[in-house]
Amino acid sequence: VNYENSVDWKQSTDHLQSNPSFHGHPHFNCTLIQLTAERAVSVQLILMFKYKLLDIGAFQFALVQPY
Repeated sequence: VNYENSVDWKQSTDHLQSNPSFHGHPHFNCTLIQLTAERAVSVQLILMFKYKLLDIGAFQFALVQPY
């Protein structure tokens, strides 16, 4: 996830993780999703994947659940 850091206003990157067996325990990062200009919700990341369509390009998706 790329975002603008509010400390120094530079672009930063944070790598989200989703792993059902991280050292023997499940590990799923949480994040905020902006639904509208006024509303954001906290979600837990379950699965990330990329789908490629010929002649169109690749699309990235995330399966999340409310947290």
